[in-house]
Amino acid sequence: MQFKKGIQIVGLLALSLVLLALAGCDPCSPCKENEQRCAGRVVEVCDSGCFTTQTDCSKNGGWCSRDAVKAGVAYCVDSLCPKDETRCYAKENFTGLRLLQICGDSGNWELVEDCSKTGKYCEPISPTWEPACVNRSPCLTGDTRCNGEVVEICREDIWVAQSNCEDSGKHCEIDTLDIASCI
Repeated sequence: MQFKKGIQIVGLLALSLVLLALAGCDPCSPCKENEQRCAGRVVEVCDSGCFTTQTDCSKNGGWCSRDAVKAGVAYCVDSLCPKDETRCYAKENFTGLRLLQICGDSGNWELVEDCSKTGKYCEPISPTWEPACVNRSPCLTGDTRCNGEVVEICREDIWVAQSNCEDSGKHCEIDTLDIASCI
């Protein structure tokens, strides 16, 4: 009898999740009333504990953007970047900026060159400070990187092993500030 009751409860939970999904709710994303977020090119707003579509920015060729100052506010913009602007961007598992990107016709960042494929770095070059792929010394003092599961630090243009993450059962990862550490 206990087994049958368990099946009934699981069945009710599954039915509840299906009904929430059909109602447009994402039961895995609890939210605060009127909180907004971007889901691709769509602005979603929290209504009765569920995110629902408020505006599809793509209908007018726009993009969804979150307010950098006021958390929980999203809105449609014409583009995510100024057309033809270039920038250097970090590449996963590499220390230093390695990707040269340009703001394309789509209003989004597009890859121009992966500088790491030629052993270069992306850096702004004077006198115009336009980003470009350039050679530089093997490393800058204080830079860190992952070499497999080993965190390395640059000391006087030479990469030196700092710690082996496997020794502590962890993995070497690069964070958003381009710093390697055992996590």
